[in-house]
Amino acid sequence: MQHPPIQDAVLLSRLPFLPQARPLLEQLAERSGLDTMALIDGSGANEMGIRSRQRGMQRVLEAVLRVEADGLSDSLDLYTPLGQTIETMGYVYALMLVCASGEEALARRWAHGEALRATTLLSEQPAQLEIIAQTYLGDVNKHHDGTWEIPLSTWLESAVGISGQPWRLVNQHIVDGKVMLVSDGNRSSDGRLSRILLEVIRSSIIDIVQKRLANMDDVTHSHLAEAATSVENELRRNHQKSVVLTDTHPDDWPPCLASAIQQLSDGVNVNHVGRVFLAAMAATMGWTIEATQTLFANAPDYDADTTRYQLNSVFDRGYTPHGCDKLKLNHNCPVTPGQNSLCDREWLTHPLKYLKARQRYRNRDEATTYDAEQGRGDEGPTPSTPEGAPT
Repeated sequence: MQHPPIQDAVLLSRLPFLPQARPLLEQLAERSGLDTMALIDGSGANEMGIRSRQRGMQRVLEAVLRVEADGLSDSLDLYTPLGQTIETMGYVYALMLVCASGEEALARRWAHGEALRATTLLSEQPAQLEIIAQTYLGDVNKHHDGTWEIPLSTWLESAVGISGQPWRLVNQHIVDGKVMLVSDGNRSSDGRLSRILLEVIRSSIIDIVQKRLANMDDVTHSHLAEAATSVENELRRNHQKSVVLTDTHPDDWPPCLASAIQQLSDGVNVNHVGRVFLAAMAATMGWTIEATQTLFANAPDYDADTTRYQLNSVFDRGYTPHGCDKLKLNHNCPVTPGQNSLCDREWLTHPLKYLKARQRYRNRDEATTYDAEQGRGDEGPTPSTPEGAPT
């Protein structure tokens, strides 16, 4: 794809992952003397080297935690060579930290955070939206009424990861092979284009991470190991979530529930059926709406207001969670035959049956342990429900 030229050094500094930013990155690195090793091993002890590493660490935390971390970003003047160098080299350092961690989940979350930051910036500077859209989507046009159009083939490729009724193909307004991004009530046409760009930029950054990781040598990795561990520890401290449960233990959760929670935590998109299932299970298990909403916070398309509205709908209407057949049909069952002995049982047709069976086993085991501690183990076996029998 032929990318449109961008001469704005400030824009390229803010979005250094743009394909057009590469010459600027090379130029600034050469002028500052911050080659890769000088940047990562601390020998770049001048102001630019120190502040670039600080900015890189901050950039990772901000992108992944989606909060504004204490640091340098507000004090950087991107209209000066110094500010541009720190911002762009900070991005390079952040990229290498993510690669050095070796954590795919961290890479996905960082890529999503960077993409979200970019689209938020574009919403504040709509004049830049068109050139960024042309960079990633190619043939896009804006009508006089403000409605964007993109080729159907581009839409199919770019919007496939976006869930929700407004994004289904059957609900699109298509004219002469073009998808008209008309307002859907929640988003303007600019907003819908930005939402598509979020997906495409995120995917592009993940590709950048994978390519950089493939070329990272052991020396570079070892120099970054301590800093990468520091980032990982900080993220663990900030991402420990306490979810209050009612008579349930995480070990008792059915694999489909645990998988949906883990995928969302890792920034992986969960389809509509999976999200409704998770919300309905949360309501059934006695979780609060507030606790349930935190599970969705890392979803690629997370919007706090929309998520809250949808959770209220599920909780208020008392939806019954989907059964195993529905989950398998929609690719929300992570278990293959022979992988989980409880799931393999013929009577196990619903995740709630799994949960009840696991609770029953746990209560029985705890009672057996208590009897043993009280010296009752010599009274003979206590009748119990055969293992695996439904309630």
